[in-house]
Parts: sequence; C-alpha cells; structure tokens
Amino acid sequence: MEFGIVMSSELGNDWTAQAHLKPGSWQARHYAALVAPTAVEKPFVEVLSALVELVARHGDDYVLREGVAHLLLGMADLLNADIGALEAGSVSTSLVKLADRIHFDMEMEQFTDEDQA
Repeated sequence: MEFGIVMSSELGNDWTAQAHLKPGSWQARHYAALVAPTAVEKPFVEVLSALVELVARHGDDYVLREGVAHLLLGMADLLNADIGALEAGSVSTSLVKLADRIHFDMEMEQFTDEDQA
C-alpha cells in the first residue's frame, strides 16, 4: 500500500520522497509507519486513511461533514495513546489540514463558513 505517499500528497506534506529522508530521522520513522504500520500503528493509519477519503468524498456535504468533524476531533484525542513511530505533531497537523478542507476549526470546534448554522 502506498498510503504514505497518497496521505502526504493529499495533505500537502513535501517530505514524502523516501530517498530524501535521513535514515533514522523522525521523518523516516514516521514515513515507514505510514507505509508499513506495525500492530500499534495500523489502527491509526487506517483511521487517517479513512479520514482522507471521507473528507474527499463528503467535505462539501453540510450534513455528513459534521460526522467527519467529530471523527477528526476523536482522532486528535487518540493522539495521547501509544501511536508507535507515528509522529503526533505531524498527525495533528494532518488532522488540522483535513479540518480546514471542510471549513472546521478544530481548536474552536466549530465550522468557519457562513453557511453552517
């Protein structure tokens, strides 16, 4: 699965070219966890993958995006768990970028566009 590349390109990360990653760096460990997750990392990578797809498919739907926003907030809460070699700051940044795509402010926990009541 080339999820690491898809995930990173979806979220605008520019460090995904594995050849450019310094061996043993946090970026290399994070990338490896995205591409070939361990048992600890796998549920987080699968949820991230699902969130990328949900935002792409339902980001413009004013009813469904509320559910997506709840999932994004829940995933952010789960970053306090053991997430293996995934780098929590990078995952958090990815969640914020996904939230931005549906016009959701994760810090304020509300939609930012005028059409949402």
